[in-house]
Amino acid sequence: MFKGLAFAAVLVAFGVGTAYRQVRNRKVLAARTHVPSYELAYLRGQITRRLCVAAVLVLIGGMIGGSFVSGMEAQADDAEVDPLLYALFWIAVLLLVFVVTCLAIFDFWATRRYWMGIYRQLKNDHNTLLQRDLALYRRQRMEERESRIRRGLSGEGENV
Repeated sequence: MFKGLAFAAVLVAFGVGTAYRQVRNRKVLAARTHVPSYELAYLRGQITRRLCVAAVLVLIGGMIGGSFVSGMEAQADDAEVDPLLYALFWIAVLLLVFVVTCLAIFDFWATRRYWMGIYRQLKNDHNTLLQRDLALYRRQRMEERESRIRRGLSGEGENV
């Protein structure tokens, strides 16, 4: 019983801590000015997704803790609880775990999509700068060649 309650308490604490952090992030985001719209949309979505995960974690922790506090686990050990009800309870807990997993995967993919967009933009900017620098280098080389050819034709470089 102690291990189950401790696990439930950890889940609830983690969910509450995550929710607190996301609410704080939402306040910080609201105070920021000059945030690009695509970044603002991503950050708002991230906060919303993580608040949903936090709420489901608190719910799972509450359900697990409630099953121990209500005595359902002790009754299940003594076969005093309806097996169907007990099975449905744990199926609901597992479904909520599945929801948390799906939300976490969705958050991962949204984060990946956002950062890949940033990466592509940086790569394009870098390639543009490289192309500009290459064009300048080629122009310099061409001017140096032309000046050497002009000096050769005018006889400036000849030793008599």
